[in-house]
Amino acid sequence: QRDTAKALSQQASDQRTAGLASAVDVLRAQVQLQSREQKLIVAKNNLAKQKLVLARAIGLPPGQTFDVTTQAPYNELNPSTLDETIQSAYKTRPDFQSQINQVRSAELERKAAFAERYPSIGVDTDYGLSGVNPGSSHGTVDAAATLRIPVFQGGRVHGDILRADASLARERQRLEDLRARIDQEVRDAYLDLDASAQEVSVEKSAVALATRNLEQSRDRFASGVTDNIEVVQAQDALATASDAYIASLYSYNLAKISLARATGVAEARFADYVEGK
Repeated sequence: QRDTAKALSQQASDQRTAGLASAVDVLRAQVQLQSREQKLIVAKNNLAKQKLVLARAIGLPPGQTFDVTTQAPYNELNPSTLDETIQSAYKTRPDFQSQINQVRSAELERKAAFAERYPSIGVDTDYGLSGVNPGSSHGTVDAAATLRIPVFQGGRVHGDILRADASLARERQRLEDLRARIDQEVRDAYLDLDASAQEVSVEKSAVALATRNLEQSRDRFASGVTDNIEVVQAQDALATASDAYIASLYSYNLAKISLARATGVAEARFADYVEGK
């Protein structure tokens, strides 16, 4: 945008020299150039700050300089169907698998509490040698059986069962709540992905149209058909369209990352999702 404004300023000066433009046209082009210079300074400053944030995030030493060589253009992501992705999220998300284990543990505790109501049988055996010396000794076996009937423990057992039932119901409710939340997160990510993809397409078309409009306006100004007000307006329209296109790319890549996070593969497949694999 700065380079375009510089070219327009030079064009206005040349047109002024040739007697095809007024001093107002030259002044207007210079003001536009100064505006683009200011925006470029702000953009460079924001880039430097974002690089500091990135350096801290990836663990670089403070003050170390680096250049970002990998670009993040529009790479379309074609995920699986919605139902397949939701089922995959249930299998890959650690929090969901952990909650499943909590439910299983509560089920085992409940079974153990119920088992306390039933009688239990224990058998003890002992084998040894009996005799005055090893040569005349003979084997002996002692066996004992024990039957335990929880006659006076009914209240305690009933309390253990109630606590186990409550714990199991609580863990199952947490599992269902988590299941519903994962389902919603995946569906939201799909909606955002689809909407942002459409937005990228629209903004890309807007940039192309704004570029063509600027070219035609410059040609009209060069031919002396109009002043450079039309050119400045066309340049502003192109700048606005370019900013919107960049924002749409950011939204689309953010939607891909959100989908990866919702399915539980953000750490393992972050690069694949960003690159549209």
